[in-house]
Amino acid sequence: MPSRRSIKEPVVLLGSTDTGILFSRGLVRCNYPVYNMHQFSKHFKEDVKCVPDPILVAISVENKSLDKTLKLVPPPWRNRIALFVDGVMPIDWMIHSITEPTVVCDWSLRKPVYGQTPNMPTMVFGPNFHIIEEVFGSLEIGSTHIRTKQELTYELARKQLFLFMCNIAKQVSNVNIGSFWQSNPKFAREVASEKLQLLESHTGENLPARELLEMLEEAISANPYQCHPGPASPHNLESTLRLAGECNLPIPLICDIYTRGLEA
Repeated sequence: MPSRRSIKEPVVLLGSTDTGILFSRGLVRCNYPVYNMHQFSKHFKEDVKCVPDPILVAISVENKSLDKTLKLVPPPWRNRIALFVDGVMPIDWMIHSITEPTVVCDWSLRKPVYGQTPNMPTMVFGPNFHIIEEVFGSLEIGSTHIRTKQELTYELARKQLFLFMCNIAKQVSNVNIGSFWQSNPKFAREVASEKLQLLESHTGENLPARELLEMLEEAISANPYQCHPGPASPHNLESTLRLAGECNLPIPLICDIYTRGLEA
């Protein structure tokens, strides 16, 4: 067992996605005490008192739970936040007046697909990059330090496009993203462009299509065997169409894919 002197400052973990579980294993390996709390528990306020000054508050929740989770984070913890959340964009934390979170864009994809190992490092932005680098390093997962907010925004947009296109590949052809992109390059790029326009409209960020689509193709080349995790589900498409309605932005290709999925 490690000596008491080697024990480091505590880390709070909110949520239990695959990435969060993986990160918690690395934390233990690096001698960080981990306090896995349930933010929606009636005992959460009491639990917070037990760890008043954590070095990091790792939030690893599904995207749909992020808004409610950030509302519950107590003020002393708000400058310690590290986000491990797929589909997040800067607007999602800025509306909570959180200005400098650590943000993790994870490409490890947790479960190997057809024995393939992803060829992209985990991208990390923010003040606690060194902790993320140390922990993922103990798990033999490479990481790259993103130094500018623009670079972070592009990386998050790329990850959102990648996950969305995995869903499209499953919905349209029931294949992995690499096969879909190779078989339908023109159609795939047009669908991805619609999603990118929607992201730009929703976030108010400048997201240059040519550069982002090239970044997306790089990610697909590195992870061609990735499939949408789970059965073909219109949930991702439903949320995309709902957001397009709020932004008053037509996305006819995505709308047609959703309609055909309902009719199948």
